[in-house]
Amino acid sequence: MSEFRRQHPIAMITQLASVLRQNLVPLVIFFVLGAQNSQSYFFEIFWIGLASAFIFGIAGWFRFTFRVHEGELQINKGVFVRKKLYLSKERIQVIDVTEGIIQRVFGLVQVEVKSAGGGTEKATISAITKEEAEELQNLLRKDEVNEEITETEEIQKEEELSWKLPSRDLFFAALTSGNFGLIASILTATSGQLDQFFTEENLNYIIDILPGYSEFSIIIWVVVIILFLSYLFSFIGVILRYSDFKITRKEKEILITSGLLERKQITVPFNRIQAIRFVEGILRQPFGYGMVYVESAGFEQKNNERSIVLHPFLRKELLGKLFDEFNLEFVEPESVVTPPKRALFRYIRRPNYLLLLVPLIWIFWEHAPWLFLLSIPLSMFGWLEYKDAELAFSSRFMRLQYRQLAKGTAFLKRNRAQAVESSVNPFQHRKQLQSIHVTVASGSGGRTFSIQDLENKVFPQVGEWISTMKNPGFLAPVSGKHIEEVKALLGEYDLPVSDLEDSKVSLFSLRENEELKGCVGLEVFDEEALLRSLAVHPDNRGTGLGWKIVGEIEEVARKSGVHTLYLLTETAESFFSRFGYSTINRAEVPLSIQQSKEFSELCAETAVAMRKEI
Repeated sequence: MSEFRRQHPIAMITQLASVLRQNLVPLVIFFVLGAQNSQSYFFEIFWIGLASAFIFGIAGWFRFTFRVHEGELQINKGVFVRKKLYLSKERIQVIDVTEGIIQRVFGLVQVEVKSAGGGTEKATISAITKEEAEELQNLLRKDEVNEEITETEEIQKEEELSWKLPSRDLFFAALTSGNFGLIASILTATSGQLDQFFTEENLNYIIDILPGYSEFSIIIWVVVIILFLSYLFSFIGVILRYSDFKITRKEKEILITSGLLERKQITVPFNRIQAIRFVEGILRQPFGYGMVYVESAGFEQKNNERSIVLHPFLRKELLGKLFDEFNLEFVEPESVVTPPKRALFRYIRRPNYLLLLVPLIWIFWEHAPWLFLLSIPLSMFGWLEYKDAELAFSSRFMRLQYRQLAKGTAFLKRNRAQAVESSVNPFQHRKQLQSIHVTVASGSGGRTFSIQDLENKVFPQVGEWISTMKNPGFLAPVSGKHIEEVKALLGEYDLPVSDLEDSKVSLFSLRENEELKGCVGLEVFDEEALLRSLAVHPDNRGTGLGWKIVGEIEEVARKSGVHTLYLLTETAESFFSRFGYSTINRAEVPLSIQQSKEFSELCAETAVAMRKEI
């Protein structure tokens, strides 16, 4: 693919279809207004605009060329203003493949190449063959692919894990979707453009042909019809979007594939995952189901697509299994904070502020006082908000539970939190309460999770939890008087100890009441480092201490400017794979690390090399 190529000619049609889809609502309004106007220029303008869009599509296809040259994706495009986009494979984060309706008819796909901080629309190839797409993916992989497949790689392929969405679950996901409220608002807004049809004369005519119906009852029926159509459209939308849904765990990423008419494959790299959200909609929570979202950082996404759907309909009991099998490491936090009892009235009162509008509505509608009956469900909703609010955190993890309309639970690691803020309004200040806001990266922006009306003392605890530290809170550098004790612990696991006093090796230990609980070492080589000498005292095995130590040493490496961690292991490959470490050929390890004593002399040649970008 070293020579510039053009897309398939069908790209002209897909570009036109994309323009029409993006402007669907204005076009519908345009047709409604045009149909009521006796002048024909409305439709003349439409056909001129459509012809212009098609001509620009032909010119855009002719001017669009692409190639991969020396590990770099090069795209030239632009009708009047010539634009060039060059992306080296080192900057590319993911490559998503979509089979739209038009592309599928001709056996084509659309490819979106996403890089850190770059807009996806700038690196979109709209129509190429599947073979070209596969060739493009292979050429833009960061790691060189050897012609011979090693035995380790064959094992990894066998261990690829996939979860599918059964047809039964897809049906119930469509039945319990909460999207119909959004669709109803769109339909209502669109119907507002039809005021010319809903005149008093027309309403009187309808009342005459429908005896027993008043103007009020007709309005009720219109509302019911809008809600029914909204629910129907929502049901169909879920079926179309999540048919044949499958998530697959790869070595470094998760692939999400779904769609009936438009088949889309989304790539989520493990090292870009910032947080996981489990959202239980009001129709799904009673049955114990919810939707799982991933907050992924590193490339630009549209605002309404910042969160990626990891699973559209999952039983809450299976969430832990999903975390374990897809290397989404999470350990249940130890400290749990909930709003105090004195905050309950504030939670109940907030939703009822909507009733302040009733006197204003009363001016236009004589039955408005009946709206005060809404205080019962609104107060119940406030009570649910209070009951569900929860903030839990440990040395490395945080869980935030909250309710907007649906109940949400966010899971994140300490090193993924971008900011933690508190806010106190005058009413909260009087009761010594505050709100906590935690922000993680999502798409090219951020997503904030908030818990209302917590104790004032909570923020200092969370601030300490998130604060930047040179060393982890429970690990300490090993002093000279403790080095022999650490060597003895490593010796119990037959781990190398002869080079521990080398100046390049930074050794850390965990001690409690002067008793050694575990240790770990880090050997830094500029932006790469060798993780080594990890051991947990036999009395503490199975307590999750190893997970905590690895997480903390990764934080130390990150603060030291390390971007990639390497390690050698003979017995713990499965343990490290759950942290996102992937098995690699020993030849892929940087030369500086290959020349270290542990790599070149102390570890057996049968030891497995692993790598993780942090």
